[in-house]
Amino acid sequence: MGTRPLTQFVCITLAALSTSACTAEPATLDWPIECVGRMSIRLPGAVDVPGMTAEQFLTNSQSRSYKFSDGQDAFHARFQYGGNLAITAPLGAEQIDRLVKKQRQRFSTVQTAVEKGELRAGSGAKLKLSKLDRADPAFEWRIFNETEVTLVAYPTIPGHGLAWILSGSVEQSKKIDSAFESFRAGVRARPVFSVPSENGVCMPHLFVRDNGNDSAGRHITATYRLRAHPDVTIMLEDASAAGAPGHGDPKKYSAIYKSNFFWTQEYRPAVKSLHSLLNGSHNAVKLAGQDAIETKFRLVRDNDAEDFGYLVVSRGNPAAAKDVPDLRMYVIRDADNAKKKGITPVPKDEFFAMAKSIAASVQRRAIK
Repeated sequence: MGTRPLTQFVCITLAALSTSACTAEPATLDWPIECVGRMSIRLPGAVDVPGMTAEQFLTNSQSRSYKFSDGQDAFHARFQYGGNLAITAPLGAEQIDRLVKKQRQRFSTVQTAVEKGELRAGSGAKLKLSKLDRADPAFEWRIFNETEVTLVAYPTIPGHGLAWILSGSVEQSKKIDSAFESFRAGVRARPVFSVPSENGVCMPHLFVRDNGNDSAGRHITATYRLRAHPDVTIMLEDASAAGAPGHGDPKKYSAIYKSNFFWTQEYRPAVKSLHSLLNGSHNAVKLAGQDAIETKFRLVRDNDAEDFGYLVVSRGNPAAAKDVPDLRMYVIRDADNAKKKGITPVPKDEFFAMAKSIAASVQRRAIK
């Protein structure tokens, strides 16, 4: 696949992708287009998309994790649309059948525990459980007490196990049911690089059609790893803007705060030290047309190996009449992932050129 860089003054040489291009002018990038949330992003070649195995899917929701095909954890993977979502990697028909049977067995186990009073709310209140039967294969139940209700649903889509969970007060029961009905009506399976042209929200393996008004709220964090260069991981996060006026500390929603928090708290345990490669703490840039900041770091891992990281963060506007989301995108190199497969890691200059090209490609997905 030939590639041409998108940003100014970019020079990329990626032997494993059979590319070599240098330019001092903006050019068209012919990398394939993927979609995340309501955004689109160009990725440089085939990617590994994390998912859950059937076994992981059936574990407690707090311990579920998304993994790449070789079993490595995906550092960031979060899917929320109305409710919290969990989705498996592609499964065969027999695997799906076994998954559905185990889900029904789980319901019976939970039902017995509730009836015996062995399962209670955190407050100690007794729980009740009801199963919702439908004409289609969707399987869901509602677990509730006098004040709270949780809807646990397993909608059926081809080739995947899918769970949708939303909790709220008893007074919100109808709203919760309505949110799930909207999700169930719009959800469908979506292969990677299959980009719909209708209103809705993309996430790995899924698309949820909607009217575009974002009333359900979204928080989609998708992570990809290049197949030709497994040292390179790319993440894009698209979320409904948080922190409406009067709610929380405004500083904690700023792009600078989120950028600092990522490097010093979220990613810091993965490295021994961080060294900025900018003259200042950050640069002002654009991400999908929104004001943003970029940071570039040299990473020193616990084994003293050198790596690199590039992060762009944009603060949305929760008060805007039209959707102005919180956006975050990073590209991080972990050289060991390539070396253990006999692949030469992407060199520093090429890495940052590629990262800036990926960031420049992010835009709101086109709707026809």
